[in-house]
Amino acid sequence: MNEPENTSPPRKYRWPWFFWGAVVLFIALAVLWVGFAANRIATERDPNTPLPGTAPMR
Repeated sequence: MNEPENTSPPRKYRWPWFFWGAVVLFIALAVLWVGFAANRIATERDPNTPLPGTAPMR
């Protein structure tokens, strides 16, 4: 019945924001990396792609 009142404000933690920001950044970089790798593989397998260093055909 005689409980002390909680006068301190609730704590606002910042580390969850950093954690979730790092997770989102990791996922975005992974998507970009896989996209560039897939594009490179598709370019290597395409027989109609000109070789690097050759003049473009008109």
